[in-house]
Amino acid sequence: MPRASFTIVSVVVALSFLLSSSLPAAQGGPHIASPSDPPSGGWVPSRTPTLAWRFLALDDSDFQTAFEVEVATDANFTDVVVASAPVSSNETAWEVPAPGLAAGNWSWRVRAADSNGTWSSWLASSFGVDLEPPEITMVRVDKRYTDGGFVGYSVCWLSTDAASGVGNATVEVEGVSNKTVGTGAGSCVGVGRPPPGTYRVRLWVRDRVNHTGFAETTFTVTDPWSENAWILGSAVVAVVATIAALFFWRRRRRRGRSPKGAPPSD
Repeated sequence: MPRASFTIVSVVVALSFLLSSSLPAAQGGPHIASPSDPPSGGWVPSRTPTLAWRFLALDDSDFQTAFEVEVATDANFTDVVVASAPVSSNETAWEVPAPGLAAGNWSWRVRAADSNGTWSSWLASSFGVDLEPPEITMVRVDKRYTDGGFVGYSVCWLSTDAASGVGNATVEVEGVSNKTVGTGAGSCVGVGRPPPGTYRVRLWVRDRVNHTGFAETTFTVTDPWSENAWILGSAVVAVVATIAALFFWRRRRRRGRSPKGAPPSD
């Protein structure tokens, strides 16, 4: 071999050795198992949720041959509560076995082996388990007034949900109205001025995983005129006072016009 060719080959070999020794070792194979469901930070309504992922590889012909899943109480996975152990399968979902998970926040991670048996790195996500419906702490019916007086009734309520949060609410006044509102935690909904009678109010409050809390109450509508009785009474008093003032003003005026020495006219 000519000296020039030998020198070039030696340089290439040396550079290849230096580059390979300076690069960090690859963590897992050229593929990942990416958590997809539940969405990161999302909530599920079950103790035994199904955890799903996507197998993504640089080589489109590569495929998953095994997976492993762990669920823990913390993001560092120092307290793993349930795990699948390595499973030889191309399935990209795994159901948490019974008795399942308690309500609260959880971390989970997954890794997968490709067609060469090379394992990927762990990729993690989180989710919450919500097992209880919202708590309705108050529901009542209030009268609504404006400067013009009584204008109708409102159904008002307060509710809480310690897990996924309150989503929406439906208010039904039997035989009168049925309304769904987007803010279920606390609100008031006008229900108009129904005819006299006793009405049942039913309230459904849903959380973000569709658990539903329920409460009901009743209210009685009296004669609509009686709702503004204080206004009518005030008006009557004002009218009577005005008439009396005019009467006494005219009486004094007539007395002021009587001739001297003449008795005042009645």
